[in-house]
Amino acid sequence: MNMVHIGCFTSRICFNSRNWQRPTGEAAKLEKKSHCVKFGFGYEEWLFRHEWESEGWRCGFTQGVNASSSRLERIGTSFDLRLFTIQPDSRRRFVATIKAAEFLSDKQAKTAVDVFKKKGWFDSMLTEIQQAGGDSRVLRESEPSNILNIRFRVENVEFCKSDDFVPRNNSIYDYNRYKLHKSDFVDQFSFVTNEQRDVREVVGVAYERSAVVRKSVLDRADGKCEHCGAKGFETPDGVFLETHHIIFLSEKGPDTIHNVIALCPNHHREAHHGFRREQLKREFLSFVSKASERKVKDRI
Repeated sequence: MNMVHIGCFTSRICFNSRNWQRPTGEAAKLEKKSHCVKFGFGYEEWLFRHEWESEGWRCGFTQGVNASSSRLERIGTSFDLRLFTIQPDSRRRFVATIKAAEFLSDKQAKTAVDVFKKKGWFDSMLTEIQQAGGDSRVLRESEPSNILNIRFRVENVEFCKSDDFVPRNNSIYDYNRYKLHKSDFVDQFSFVTNEQRDVREVVGVAYERSAVVRKSVLDRADGKCEHCGAKGFETPDGVFLETHHIIFLSEKGPDTIHNVIALCPNHHREAHHGFRREQLKREFLSFVSKASERKVKDRI
């Protein structure tokens, strides 16, 4: 079956200090009203237990997908899922992006849970819930679709760095509930898969770019070139603009929102190759400086 990609979503995942390999009981102490508080664990705490893979698929659960299942319950569709967590110090941190995830129907979820039971993984979950101080009875009594609701390929998981924190001016700071939020803005790096990165030839040095910075800048631009105001073109994943480091990374420019601007493809090429390169650099730096000042005033 040819899958139809329906876009990228952002969702919260419960806090877990063991990389979502097994429940820790920590989320129950950090939250006020949730499944974790009521039962002492969350089903998504096994999400990255990658050795639990069957026939090339890793089946797991996220509460965001569970809360928005009506939006995803379409056979033959896939979606990207960007996950963040809220730490004990209240900071938001990006955890990972799962590319080309698929929603499990009730029938698929039952089949997946049967595989878990056959392989002994279900019993391991019961034991680990008890070890974390949770109530394992709820696992025995839950419907399969409340235990497993997505599947994905392990190689399609892109983990973020442990210090990939969400800037406070990012809209994600308003996301507290476990639900899906549509990501509507994309740039030239949004369509590069892990496989493509592996085979791409690079002459010289390749510089990593923070996904958090790119997302914050695209949100700031709101779908329009920050130099000329032209609206980006539509793609299946959202409005497209290109993110540009004003002082190049190769020139030791910082990878921050104060040095990155969202541009239409035309002005991005001119910034690299046009006669007005230096003039544009000055104008871009002035723009992001004023944008930062506006953000500060908005918070006062």
